[in-house]
Amino acid sequence: IKLSPQIRGQALGAGAIPSIPASAIEPFLTRPLIVEPGALVNAPVILGAEDNRVVIGAGSVIYVENLNDDRANAKWQIYRQDKPLRDPDTNELLGYEGFYLGEAVLKKFGQVSTMEVTNSTQEINRGDHLIKAVENTFPSYIPRAPEYGVNARLMHIHNGVAETGKHYIVSLNKGATNGLQLGHVLSLQRGGETVKSLRKENTLIKLPDEENGNVFIFRLFNRISYGIILDSKRPVHVGDGAIASGK
Repeated sequence: IKLSPQIRGQALGAGAIPSIPASAIEPFLTRPLIVEPGALVNAPVILGAEDNRVVIGAGSVIYVENLNDDRANAKWQIYRQDKPLRDPDTNELLGYEGFYLGEAVLKKFGQVSTMEVTNSTQEINRGDHLIKAVENTFPSYIPRAPEYGVNARLMHIHNGVAETGKHYIVSLNKGATNGLQLGHVLSLQRGGETVKSLRKENTLIKLPDEENGNVFIFRLFNRISYGIILDSKRPVHVGDGAIASGK
């Protein structure tokens, strides 16, 4: 009998990782969005605008203090420090959500540098900060479970909603210093409710947590990470767990 190579089809199991929509995570790859405590202390800051304009937007000339880069083609992103991000377990301040306002390019470098706002998402004000723009790259990911135990919590749901589901972006209270890596997939755990005991008076009992889907880690900071919810059986809330048992 002469044997030859053949192709055999096989359906993916229920545990297959769904595709990741590039459009959902692209803004979170090209913008910092997480500002660690103290990160903006020495960042360039807008002193004002040409002709003492109160409303600053695309096309406006702005004056910037503390710029440390004199490259004529340097591009900068404009941010305002926004909501504090606190660890749900300890209430420790881990960082701030950076509110993206637009972009600017350098026109003239000096003690007070002149820049032009090239685009804006909303009004820019005196006191807003600039961060050097990062390259628009889409890294390659290898979805996998962590090789060690992870016990993280959802800290923030972007877009300001109270609950969320598939393809929404969330912040977790664990990052690179906690051993998380790009591509890690964690199991979402919905916290069980606390109810009164029917046997013991004045006693509260916490019901078991329930598995509720998966979250994929696609960007890391030191103590915070971004994840996209791949799937969920029920709505996902701030404070829900994101865990891995390890291998």
